[in-house]
Amino acid sequence: MSNIDVDQLIARIEHLPDSDVIKALASPGDYTLESMVIYESEAQRRGIRTEAVRPIALQEAQKK
Repeated sequence: MSNIDVDQLIARIEHLPDSDVIKALASPGDYTLESMVIYESEAQRRGIRTEAVRPIALQEAQKK
């Protein structure tokens, strides 16, 4: 992934609502490693805690 691609991904993720960031964190297998690092960084910046991700992760696992 080039620096331009990473910068574009960061910009896109920064504009997502918290619910989308949480959903991505709850489904790490659906994203690349680079994307997950960016999602995790964004969640930390926003103060999204692991406790917010766990229930969504359980729901996503039940769907699959």
